Amino acid sequence: MIDRDVISRILHAGVQAPSGDNSQPWSFKIDGDAIIVLCHPQMDHPVLNVDARGTYLATGALIENMVIAARHEGLDASVRYFERDGETARMVLSYGSEKGHHLYPAIANRHTHRGAYETPLDASSLELLTVETEEHCRMTLITKPAAIRRIAEASTLMEETALSIKKLHYLFFKSLLWSVRENESGTPGLFIKTTELPAPVQGMFRVIRHWPLMRIFHVLGLPKAAAKSNAEVYASSGAIAALFVTRTEPQDFIAAGRCMQRIWLSATHAGLSAQPLAGLIYLAEYVARTDDQEIGAELKQRIRAARKVLSDTTEERGDTMAMMLRIGIPKQHASSRSKRRPPVIL
Repeated sequence: MIDRDVISRILHAGVQAPSGDNSQPWSFKIDGDAIIVLCHPQMDHPVLNVDARGTYLATGALIENMVIAARHEGLDASVRYFERDGETARMVLSYGSEKGHHLYPAIANRHTHRGAYETPLDASSLELLTVETEEHCRMTLITKPAAIRRIAEASTLMEETALSIKKLHYLFFKSLLWSVRENESGTPGLFIKTTELPAPVQGMFRVIRHWPLMRIFHVLGLPKAAAKSNAEVYASSGAIAALFVTRTEPQDFIAAGRCMQRIWLSATHAGLSAQPLAGLIYLAEYVARTDDQEIGAELKQRIRAARKVLSDTTEERGDTMAMMLRIGIPKQHASSRSKRRPPVIL
């Protein structure tokens, strides 16, 4: 039997994984030497989590962390997906590997940095980001400044839409944590300080979280101004890693999540920072599948056009884009990090 303290360390490493708005949509069961991962899509964004793809991406990152942590402990980890009813993944641990993994320290150090980056990245850094991918998953690394700017300007339509549509506005502000106490407790949610917005803007967020007041600022052009400002931040990226799946089964998005985490940990290991850019990908998927009357025809057309920019610039080529990561050297250290709750073991 694997020592339970070892399993506990593997679980604690696992839950350091990123998830949409820090939703942490998972729990666990222990069955002998197996860790069972259970997904909870209802904890994720009800609009952007199309087919639970966001949940599966986060679960892939969780599993990648646990596999690395297991190898650090000198264990092999065999992972099988959807093998039994109600189980998302079953990781069976066994003795066999040499202790240690070069990416293990990066698990604790990895975080989302939403601020501006330095450009460009040197060849050695770019080489470290070219990681081995999983089956049915591929990666493209975009490094040309003009291409990065096109992606940046297209992606920030998500921010404009989130501040313009009542339902999305509500869901965004509902996900925010406003106090250090909330964040330190590991409560699922996005800590306001991790947005890297200037203090006066964070203060403004406390005002515009109320929809009637947001409508006034909408007339004054705030959503477009916010998108323009974020586009400049995103355009400062040294590289953008685009991940695609060649099929759209749940396990393929888990595989994409594992690849994403592998890239992110490799970036962290190299002293780089990263931020996911997935909002527009899944907003466009939602628009394509639904007839949401709150999103007007003109805005829907802009969303479709922006999504095409992403497809053309990243050479999607008929595959399905699962995630993008902007990567670079941060101009300054991140202000804060969203904390995690301890593993929930059922």
